[in-house]
Amino acid sequence: MTFNDAIIEHAKWKIQLRSAIQKGVPTIASENLLRQEFWPLGQWLQHKEAYLGHLKDFQDFKRDYEAFHLCVADMLICVEHGNFKKAQELAQSEMFVLIASSTSEAMLKLRKYLI
Repeated sequence: MTFNDAIIEHAKWKIQLRSAIQKGVPTIASENLLRQEFWPLGQWLQHKEAYLGHLKDFQDFKRDYEAFHLCVADMLICVEHGNFKKAQELAQSEMFVLIASSTSEAMLKLRKYLI
């Protein structure tokens, strides 16, 4: 899988996440969010770490990607327990917005090494 393919899959998943939070129906189990091998972008990270792991941009992206998944796991735990209001609050929180934005920025910085 290419980096672009992994990014597209991640974007599709984020749309499913928004829907799950709005509808109160988890699309995946929260514990799977913490397993990189479960996700195309996580698989890509594991595969490329030996090649790109020394780059600060790669390290930043990996850190932000993992922080993003921790936040989303918290949201899905709320959905799994029927606390939809809390899940929506977390999704709209300043912390989550900053982490999601930082992840996207890090992703774009990393892309320059792959062209």
